[in-house]
Amino acid sequence: GMLSGEPETRDLCRNPLLLTILTGLYLESERFELPSSRERFYSECLNELLERRPARRTIEQKVDPRHKKAVLQRAALDGLKSCREDADPEALRRKDFLVHAKSRGLSEEQVSVMLDELVELNGIIKPTGEDAYVFAHRTIQEHLAAHEAAHECLPADVLENFAGRTELYGVIHFYCGCAGNNPQVLEV
Repeated sequence: GMLSGEPETRDLCRNPLLLTILTGLYLESERFELPSSRERFYSECLNELLERRPARRTIEQKVDPRHKKAVLQRAALDGLKSCREDADPEALRRKDFLVHAKSRGLSEEQVSVMLDELVELNGIIKPTGEDAYVFAHRTIQEHLAAHEAAHECLPADVLENFAGRTELYGVIHFYCGCAGNNPQVLEV
């Protein structure tokens, strides 16, 4: 019943990870309201995976979720910006994470712990082979990349990087969503 009115949300619920997250959000709250925008939905999803779900399981995270989010945002944006059209934009290498994590003052050892937690505890990335990872869901990567872009990039850069690539339109969509009524977005 609660999902019948939102075609986009119904689509999301065909994905097991996102359906699990929605269920978690639903069980958490007294008065569950489906997030009204795609932007809010994904912000809630990330919050659920990075903070609320581990807290419900009373598992203490060794790496601060804020560090995790910052590193994921950088890696997500870099991954999408640098990928060639024929490459898999979701493929991220351990060294990509290492660079961004070190810039936040994390040691190599902490990066190993962080990657393990992101896989095992948070479920945001999955290993795909030797020292390589992908995001558990493509739209999570787009959401994170857009948030990083909102801090780092001018609209012209966002358009230059993503407007010519229909498979990356999601980034522009989220970028506009997270920038709200920002004059920059009207330009986009």
